Amino acid sequence: MPQDVPFSMRRTVINVMVIVSTITFLGIFNECMKRWLSRRIPVYKQLSTAKKGMMQAVFVSSLHALVVPTGLLYSMAACHLWDDIFNNTCRQAEIFFGISIGYFLFDAGILLCARYPLWQIFLLHHTVALTPYAINNLGHHGGFST
Repeated sequence: MPQDVPFSMRRTVINVMVIVSTITFLGIFNECMKRWLSRRIPVYKQLSTAKKGMMQAVFVSSLHALVVPTGLLYSMAACHLWDDIFNNTCRQAEIFFGISIGYFLFDAGILLCARYPLWQIFLLHHTVALTPYAINNLGHHGGFST
C-alpha cells in the first residue's frame, strides 16, 4: 500500500509507538524531576501527595507546552497547511498529535494518583482534549487525512 494512502496499518502502528514512547519518556522525566526536587528543595519531601502531584503536573505540562506547539508550527510550514488546510496529509503533525495523546494519558495518571484539588475537572479536560487527536491518529483512516 503506498505511503500516501490515508489508511495504513504501518502509520497506525507508528502513531501508537509515538504515544507509548511519549508516556515512557514522561515517566522517566517525571521520576528525574521528583528525585531532583527531593534533593534540591527540602520542603518537597514534606508536601502532601496532592501538592507533589501538582508540581509534577506543572513540569510535565510545561515540557508539553514547549514541544508540541513548536512542532506543530514546523509541521504547518513543512506540510504547506497554510496553502490548503482541507486538502492535505501531514505525517509530521500526526507525530505531535501522538505526543499530545501520550501527554494527556500520562498527566491523567498523575491526576488519578495525586487527586489534587479539582482533579475531576482536569481529568475531564484531558479526556475531551485527547479525543480529537486519538480519532485522528487511531481512527479507521489511520491518520491525518481528509
